[in-house]
Amino acid sequence: MLMIMPTSVIQAQDKTVDGIKFRYSTVLSQDEFEIDDYEIAKYDTNINMTYTGPFAGKQKFPIAIVFPESLMASWLFRQAYFDFSIEDEINDIPPVPDQSISSQLDSAFNDSSTTIHLRQKTGTREYLKKNFLPKYFSASQISTLPENWAITHDLKRSALALGYMWGFFIPLGETHRFFKIGMGLGIAMLDNNIIIKFCDSYDVAVNTEKDTQDKEKLANSHEGKCNNPNNLENIAYKEIIASYGGHFTVWERISKDSTWQILSIDNVQIISFYKDDKVKTLDGRYARFTTGLSGADIITYTYRF
Repeated sequence: MLMIMPTSVIQAQDKTVDGIKFRYSTVLSQDEFEIDDYEIAKYDTNINMTYTGPFAGKQKFPIAIVFPESLMASWLFRQAYFDFSIEDEINDIPPVPDQSISSQLDSAFNDSSTTIHLRQKTGTREYLKKNFLPKYFSASQISTLPENWAITHDLKRSALALGYMWGFFIPLGETHRFFKIGMGLGIAMLDNNIIIKFCDSYDVAVNTEKDTQDKEKLANSHEGKCNNPNNLENIAYKEIIASYGGHFTVWERISKDSTWQILSIDNVQIISFYKDDKVKTLDGRYARFTTGLSGADIITYTYRF
């Protein structure tokens, strides 16, 4: 379960809680597996993704507590951010291919193909064959790998991020704000359980649906699956690290008793510095796992105390 406490809240003096927010919102988990500059696997909104209407992500709990912000000027604000996820499970995170996943899906749709195969970029595959896979396979096994082999990972994760941000907005009168932007730094606690898997192939079933004119079109999400998985490594670790928070709101209307918001986005990035010989390559590089917690509020109403 992933929840994000909103960072776009209204000014209140000497309050611990400013109000209760009612929202139609989505939440999206973003995770990536890299080895230095080599991208191994990364979330993609086209693969194994839940959609809430046209928006990527699961629907968030419709009620949230709102914390106060402080104004430093008529157009400047500051406030805390607080995001967390509890035992989020994400399986078969797709490989990062040479050609974008969206363009491959478009080509498959145009050619009436029902399946595409995803695998790492050509340069990444060569690097993995030379510096990562020899930890797990013999030279003869590597020389006879399946044509479409790929690496993916499963993830079970709990994370908490707490920090402070500063930002600005365009005021219009006393009640309207436009293009509210904030950025900040903080700390994070991360509890990751990761399984790195070798796949004979990573297949994506190309899904279609009907549009409003009853014509076939690509669906928003497609099922990606690791075929004949071979678990290369099980990793479990906890750490306290830095977090980076960001916020953007298109429009906000404030009154003494309430706040309306249209199209808000909160995002926290947590970059793990975990190092372990389990994920050390033959040339001395380490795997890196990045976590992103992103929430989108389509429309919200806050009742102020």
